[in-house]
Amino acid sequence: MTTDPRLKTITEALRTLIPGAVPDNLTVRVEEQLLAGQNSWDGTIDAVAAKIHHALHGRPEQTPANEPPVAAEAPMLTPEIAAHVLHHFGTTGGVQPDMFTRHLITAIASLGHDPAMRLIAAYAHAVRRAATDAGIRGLQDLAGLMLVPAPQDGGEHRG
Repeated sequence: MTTDPRLKTITEALRTLIPGAVPDNLTVRVEEQLLAGQNSWDGTIDAVAAKIHHALHGRPEQTPANEPPVAAEAPMLTPEIAAHVLHHFGTTGGVQPDMFTRHLITAIASLGHDPAMRLIAAYAHAVRRAATDAGIRGLQDLAGLMLVPAPQDGGEHRG
């Protein structure tokens, strides 16, 4: 399978940001300034190009439109997950999951591929951020925008 030429174009454009630089020596740093500190992401030009390409065009790998990617892009795909998804779509090999998993699969399937991937990535990003004190503070700053009084107990409710 060959690389999408659009991904190559994005990668080359990023590599020319510093004329004469050695491409393998280039890195990118993105910082988020928060009231309680900062979060940052460091990566390679190739990683940034892949993220940009995915946002604009979908996965960088060339996959036929009628054949969604499977195991290579889903390292956590287990036989149990496969059986639950097959059950959702009513195909051979399916096994009925518990109620939470049924609701989760239904929600993901109802979004379509790109919105589902963005939603999953957003929650995964938030969970990773929660692993550090600065990340917790950043999530609290963001969630603080959503605090409203809860009528039942007078406490805070995140809406």
